[in-house]
Amino acid sequence: MGGIILIGSILVWVLSSFPRSGHDSRSYAVERERIQEGYAVRRAALIEDGQMLKARELETEMTKRVKALEADQKEAFQARSLLGRLGQVVAPVLRPLGFDWKAGVALLTGFVAKEIVVSTFGVLYHVSDEPEEENENLRAAIRKAMTPLVGYAFMVFILVYTPCLATVAAIRRETGSWKWTGFSIGYSLTLAWILAFVVYQGGTLLGIG
Repeated sequence: MGGIILIGSILVWVLSSFPRSGHDSRSYAVERERIQEGYAVRRAALIEDGQMLKARELETEMTKRVKALEADQKEAFQARSLLGRLGQVVAPVLRPLGFDWKAGVALLTGFVAKEIVVSTFGVLYHVSDEPEEENENLRAAIRKAMTPLVGYAFMVFILVYTPCLATVAAIRRETGSWKWTGFSIGYSLTLAWILAFVVYQGGTLLGIG
């Protein structure tokens, strides 16, 4: 099954990395340069006045703004990628469950292996590369993007839908039938959607946020 997962992982990487080119309504390089130039002038003035502490604070503020701009650029690229487009295609089907296109992307990559779901969210929400910060930043990002009710519905969907690509390959090998393999995939997806729908819509009706 390792070969199946490897092929699936490569496919996910290709879909999330291409196309490289595309039209952006924003010029991120120009915005970054404008931010840096503006702060450089103010910082130089503070240093000249001997206000080193304020100059360092200004530099920290500039770094945060540049990182926020880079995060916006990454998100725009991911939305334009083939995987992002697939996530937006399935988004209308997942909307009644409270999921956005990023959740759709995570579900698509989870088809390769459920473990990839967490790392996919890490990429989509641009969590820190520092190991000690990564988990907490990812929790904070998901907490901001999903209400507890949506989170429960998402976990129900993850638990019930097709386990992984390796399982699909095993079903095909054991049954020797694409018909039963397709039925297994369709059944688990349908059941997962229904249960997540009941959790989310039921919770919404009861006023559970």
